[in-house]
Amino acid sequence: MCLVVVCYPSILSPRRRMGFYSFFGVGKPFDPELRLVTSYVISPSALLFLRALFALYSLVSLIVNVIYASVVLDTGDAWPTYFTNLSYVGLCAYFCAATVQSWSYVQSLKRRSPEHGYALQRWHPFLQFSHIVLFSTIAVCPIIVVIVLWALIRPDDAFSSSYRAWNNITVHILNGVFALLELLLGRCTLYWSHLIWVQLIGWSYLALAYVVHETQGFYPYSFLDPSKGRGRLVAYIFGIFAAFCVIFVLAWFICWVRDRIFKGKVKTGETSKAQDLEKTSNMEPVRSR
Repeated sequence: MCLVVVCYPSILSPRRRMGFYSFFGVGKPFDPELRLVTSYVISPSALLFLRALFALYSLVSLIVNVIYASVVLDTGDAWPTYFTNLSYVGLCAYFCAATVQSWSYVQSLKRRSPEHGYALQRWHPFLQFSHIVLFSTIAVCPIIVVIVLWALIRPDDAFSSSYRAWNNITVHILNGVFALLELLLGRCTLYWSHLIWVQLIGWSYLALAYVVHETQGFYPYSFLDPSKGRGRLVAYIFGIFAAFCVIFVLAWFICWVRDRIFKGKVKTGETSKAQDLEKTSNMEPVRSR
């Protein structure tokens, strides 16, 4: 899938390449309203702090989980086969990337250089495309993980030890909390065309799960085992992918309601530097008389 994403735009003509990117929400100029780095309810600096906190916590959690699975549980080879872990890597990657962009924007405010905006606006369209698609995936996948574990799998030993309790709270509860806070506190937009990528990720993982069974001899999730009933398996699979669509629509609706409630009330920071930046960027040149 990643190979397709990287190679397909590169083989198109420049006009079709821009058509490809614009179809998925990458315009010129990119993000003129600064939606990726501002909030309706907190300042850009506060948004930077939250994103950096989430990025640091998720990164440390990933490192601890990988080490514990490899050294203590001796299941390091199986760790990347679980959708929970892969989606958490995506969540961590998003908050790391969003932290970098928020930091770049806050630095622009401190320098009072409105023409600079933030770094991603000046980067290649493929990186802009990757960033907003990554946001769409973290708006959906963590919620799916939470629902599947607590509504479908319902493990009896989820809190049987200190490590299990912390791990399940981290990757099966806090992941959803982080995603919802980003939806509510940020101003990012979900594009309907991104549902293609969200579904593609889900179907790609399904294929990976059966590759894992053929190569390592187990199913990452027991409900994927066809020996327990093919009809039940089909129901589970299509139920989960219907849930992908439903969660995407709900996430879009949250963004839509958020934008309607707070329209025109973008938080500009303690010293109104962000407001100065937006006013300056929209100001027409003064003509000499």
